[in-house]
Amino acid sequence: ADRVVPLKQLKTISDLYAVNIIDNANKVAAGLLDPKSAQANVTQSLAAIAPDDIWAGDATRGQLYHWNGVQWSIVPSPAPPADAFHSLRALAAVGTCDVWAVGDSGATLHWDGKSWSSIANGTTNTFYGVGGSGASDVWTVGWSGTILHWNGSAWKGGSSGTTNRLS
Repeated sequence: ADRVVPLKQLKTISDLYAVNIIDNANKVAAGLLDPKSAQANVTQSLAAIAPDDIWAGDATRGQLYHWNGVQWSIVPSPAPPADAFHSLRALAAVGTCDVWAVGDSGATLHWDGKSWSSIANGTTNTFYGVGGSGASDVWTVGWSGTILHWNGSAWKGGSSGTTNRLS
């Protein structure tokens, strides 16, 4: 069945998406980002579990949005450290109660089905990608070849063999 999205909510999400696109286009134009990375940034900040369970991350304000099949809502997330810029770069859902968001300053946020929490990982490097196959198998990659694995209870570092940005 088709669903009607209230105009106000549609505008919030379309504005979020437009700002993300414009931000990445400007970074490409300024030589701060290559076109392939910019395209990945636009598509990585969305995680869909089901048609009525979709998460979106705001690449500029660090906010998290949830679609419940009827409407979008802003879901409170942990505040970043006072000295950190909090931009979310990628989201991944490995289950309804197991969603990850990663980004600047080593941000790793986890949704447990009730709330978002910040999970310490021992790095302040920016993450550009996250994915996994289950609650005890989540990977995140980022700046300077940073690669971490979540084993269900803690993040463990690994060697990527490169100092290049990974996404």
